[in-house]
Amino acid sequence: MTSTVPVLILGGGPAGLSLAMYLRDRGIESRVIEKSSTAGGLARSFRVGPYTFDHSGHLLHTSRKEVLDLVQKRLKVGLNRIERRSVCYVEDKFIPFPYQQNLFYLKPETIREALRGFFRRKIKNPRNFLEWLEASCGSGIGRQFLYPYNRKLWNTDLSRMSADWVPRFLPSSDAREILKSAFYREKEPWGYNTVFYYPTRGGIGTIGGRLADQVSDRTILNARIRKIDLVKRLVHLADGSVWRYDRLVSTIPLPEFLKFAGLPPSPLLRSTGVSVFNVGLRREFPHDFHWCYVPEAHIPFYRFGVYSNISRRAAPRGHSALYIECAAPPDRLGRFRFSSVLRSLQKLRLIRSARDVDVVHRLDLRYAYPVPLLGLAAYRERLARRLGKQGVTLMGRFGAWTYVAISDVMVEARELAARL
Repeated sequence: MTSTVPVLILGGGPAGLSLAMYLRDRGIESRVIEKSSTAGGLARSFRVGPYTFDHSGHLLHTSRKEVLDLVQKRLKVGLNRIERRSVCYVEDKFIPFPYQQNLFYLKPETIREALRGFFRRKIKNPRNFLEWLEASCGSGIGRQFLYPYNRKLWNTDLSRMSADWVPRFLPSSDAREILKSAFYREKEPWGYNTVFYYPTRGGIGTIGGRLADQVSDRTILNARIRKIDLVKRLVHLADGSVWRYDRLVSTIPLPEFLKFAGLPPSPLLRSTGVSVFNVGLRREFPHDFHWCYVPEAHIPFYRFGVYSNISRRAAPRGHSALYIECAAPPDRLGRFRFSSVLRSLQKLRLIRSARDVDVVHRLDLRYAYPVPLLGLAAYRERLARRLGKQGVTLMGRFGAWTYVAISDVMVEARELAARL
């Protein structure tokens, strides 16, 4: 049986659901094809015993009034405005983030190396991510924190990565501020996410769930794609049904879209996968920070966060809830074991023994971060032009294979709906 719809949307995460909602506002029929039994994508939450966990640490990093109004007024999601408390684990202690603005907390010889590298910078026009880091912060800060942390996260040679995405997330360092940080404690938070928002109850999944409610009658769940025929503008599903479309918007991972459409894969489409260990503890967390960056290679996770420091409803009184993130290429996620995570939590003096652990829930996210390789932007532009002539638009972090946040795709959806 073949059904016809003006706009067919692949993927029921925040990008696809937001687009369907805005299309409805404009009186345009659409359908969302989602392979899971629930919509929301990575913006979902779930309960394990008395704990509320997300699909890893997802927060609303935005100051845009239109996004906050959408979430609070239309979706009716109460938000807490939270001033960031994040740290780095270095030299066997926690120091405030960002590292380069908090040299005061480091050993004297570490400070000297950091300042020497910063004031001896030579690169003026960085050609890649590695050179951008050195041009921005110097080789000393690079060796101490930025190089090992980013290699651990991206699992990629940093000289093969572009730097066009970086300034928004890693602002370039100011010489006066760097020098001051070596002698004084930094009092003002610094960086792109000094303030964030999080639902007052229910986890980040409250946002994904309310978006899904807006277009539940336009969403087809448990729908697995078998084939995409770009010439005939047909999408074939595994259950034998077929959808004909005028316009196709794909928010599913781009490598998957290419496979379904019979198009050649590209070595430029590389992703970092993440194994997330959501952990409930039978004790209060010993620190008040929200999350921590960990560059040390001998510790399996690159970052961990504390849900219960972000929302008191994430865990019962006297307990705490964590998310712990380990990064690897998607086909190597199986190498992570909770036993090694547990040993590292003890090394960081966050738990006393395994008896502190109440529950553990593991999620392996095959697609977590699209790696911004050199040449990727030009490839995306060529592919988008080609697919655009066939009525296809790529959208969102995974659909367009670009590093964006939940708030970004909400804005992108509104703008795309106005063009369709």
